[in-house]
Amino acid sequence: MAGEFHAVYCYNLRGDQRTAGEKSRQEGGKIFGQESRAGVAVLLLVKKPGESTGATIYYRDIGDYLPREAKLEILTGSRLADTEWQAITPNQYGDWIHQRSETFQTLQPLASIFTMQTQGLVTRRDSWCYNSSESKLRTNIKNTVDFYNSQVAAFQRAQSSGSSSKPASEFVERDPQKFHWNVETYRDLSNKVQYAVADAGFSVGSYRPFFKQALYLDQRLNSRIGKFPEIYPDRSAENLCMCVTGTGVNVPFYALMTDTIPDDAFTGHSVCLPRWRYVPAQTVTRKPDPDNPELEQVSNINPKALAQFREHYGDPDISEDDLFYYAYGVLHSRQWREKFADDLAKTAARIPMAATADDFRAFAAAGRELAELHVNYETVEPYPLEESHALGWNPDAPNAFRVEKMTYGGPARNPDRTAIVCNAHVTLRGIPEAAHEYRLGSRSALDWLIDRYQVKTDGKSGITNDPNDWAAEHGNPRYIIDLVKRVTTVSV
Repeated sequence: MAGEFHAVYCYNLRGDQRTAGEKSRQEGGKIFGQESRAGVAVLLLVKKPGESTGATIYYRDIGDYLPREAKLEILTGSRLADTEWQAITPNQYGDWIHQRSETFQTLQPLASIFTMQTQGLVTRRDSWCYNSSESKLRTNIKNTVDFYNSQVAAFQRAQSSGSSSKPASEFVERDPQKFHWNVETYRDLSNKVQYAVADAGFSVGSYRPFFKQALYLDQRLNSRIGKFPEIYPDRSAENLCMCVTGTGVNVPFYALMTDTIPDDAFTGHSVCLPRWRYVPAQTVTRKPDPDNPELEQVSNINPKALAQFREHYGDPDISEDDLFYYAYGVLHSRQWREKFADDLAKTAARIPMAATADDFRAFAAAGRELAELHVNYETVEPYPLEESHALGWNPDAPNAFRVEKMTYGGPARNPDRTAIVCNAHVTLRGIPEAAHEYRLGSRSALDWLIDRYQVKTDGKSGITNDPNDWAAEHGNPRYIIDLVKRVTTVSV
């Protein structure tokens, strides 16, 4: 636009409701009413006779927290010549606003520290492939695979007998409560590919922050499994995955470690950086069996990066673990996040080398402690919140700790964030303000718990996901109540 036009005026009316939390409130009212979630801008492009030597760019932001009516009133009284415009000079990357830093490009690419990385798991069938109950997940997977195979058999019979010449996409029964069809499954059906339920596919996934689910990992039923067969070849495989927010995500950058398979939305278009890889073992006497490989665990830390850090600090004792946890520590630096917020929104993460070897080891120690908290959040010491109970409450009753949907205390318009109402009988009080300062994107960790730990029924598949099933199958009816206390500890 700057090359083609002579002047560009951009009036940003905000209203982007694909955000959440404080960012959503800052965006203010939706310009086109309740049905619109996108941010809106008015763009005036001025073209004059002759070639443009580069447009002058004028920008105006209408401001934070304004309701729709206030924005429209401002527009009504605005004239082009009277508006206070900000002249914009784009940088070399074409950024108009939130311009990224030159310094950032000189830092160490986070990905270069690792031999391999992958994106988070994408199923496109979350209601089928995830569930809080492994037994219900197994039933759901068996039912949907049986239905798909019955469609393959029917399609094959129709093709063989000549009773139908319809393509697969027109032949199948499109019942979303039985199967979710897409291009890949239509192609498999056309090729008469039968599906099978593999017991090895059942595992555990980190669906959202501090929200684990039973998971079915499968090349056919998942849209993109990435390199997770190499990271978690089976549910007994031990590994750590450092996950960071990917680019192009409309939430602030954050990082979170997990020891289970992370979903793509775990940190927002998750970029997953594992500590280990599992590869076929090489022996002197025989080659690996591709059908039943014996796997060995190898480091995923890039030897070149390790040598670079050792040389920089003149310290040959820096280990692969030191470098792994150093990176995790830096990713939690408030100074680093704030200084490079615009860069992190547009490009892959890069980290600096600490000024001294002592600083390096301080960050590594902090990263190790943070990883311990984040991975083992289910076993940390519960925060001493006050647990109040309704009169006549019986802790041994079947649904004493059952959670349908948690809320903060007080009215919805002015919530009391020092308390969480877990159910009609149990309320947790005394949540410190510091707990809400630990943010994972646009939500606090406790916000994530309230958002995820509720009973939900998927509108298309009709499948109900009940987080109380996780508590029951793990033999701990207090799981969700205690989890609030434990995540409060992590947050503080």
